[in-house]
Amino acid sequence: VTGSAADIETAYQARGITGLGNESVTIESGDGFEGAVTVADANAVSVLTSGVVTASLTGTAATLLGLTGTGNAYTLTVTDEVVSAADLLALDLVTTVTVDATDASEITGSATDILAALNAAGIDTTANIDFTVDGPLTVGQANALAALTTGAVTATITDTASNLARLTVGDVNNYTLIETDATVAASDLNAMDAVTDVTVDATAATTVTGNYADIMEAYATVSYGEDTDIGGLGDEAIVVSEELTASEANDIVGLTSGVVTATVVAGTALDLQVTLNSRATDKISLTVLEDEVATDVFNLYALDGKTSVAIDASAVTS
Repeated sequence: VTGSAADIETAYQARGITGLGNESVTIESGDGFEGAVTVADANAVSVLTSGVVTASLTGTAATLLGLTGTGNAYTLTVTDEVVSAADLLALDLVTTVTVDATDASEITGSATDILAALNAAGIDTTANIDFTVDGPLTVGQANALAALTTGAVTATITDTASNLARLTVGDVNNYTLIETDATVAASDLNAMDAVTDVTVDATAATTVTGNYADIMEAYATVSYGEDTDIGGLGDEAIVVSEELTASEANDIVGLTSGVVTATVVAGTALDLQVTLNSRATDKISLTVLEDEVATDVFNLYALDGKTSVAIDASAVTS
């Protein structure tokens, strides 16, 4: 049976027509018919037959969710710019035809619902749609979401730095990353910074470890106001994994009010004393070399005030 919703209802309610009630029905709209098919039209026709009702309906997800019954072939076009994944999944159950959600620029909801909606064969979205995740999100879920769109994923993820460093697709997503490690590798902080446009929260860190380059990159905002965007740094201990020049050690010391642990390239007491700007609380391992002239004890005393560990002066003979 085909026709407008009004004509179909009239036919089914006419006393002079019998034998109807289990046939397929197509509600026509557009040229030659009065107006678009409404949810009320579809529901009114659906109760008249146990057969499949075919119709095209356009509206917000909230409006279309007013449809009753299941197994009907409704072509649904969702007009919302922002739509919830839960609503899309519910609409998918209303019809056997793919739900058209290509007008939407953003999908919101839990990670589970968004992933289910994007992986559903019965829901069509744009390739660059944005996701805003409500509630908790794992690194694995974030990577799965990022792989499904060229748009941005907005979410908060709390995890260890090493896990957060496994996030993929950089500089497009709006992840609020909160690392939970007390001791964190600078390389992991840099990897986290590379995958989000939002400041990384490293306030849980009490010790940062790594080589000179990685540490300087992680602290770039602190030291030089550059584009590294890692927050919460400036008072933690720093442990450097490689030997530094005195000048490099000064750079590291300038990053934090915490204790710096590092080994400085061996030099004469005079050279080290003049160049090194570390503090008495820092754990700077120093090896003093024999000078061309006798080593001035003043320089040794001065060096002793720049580290809390014993100075190796075994090479000094005079």
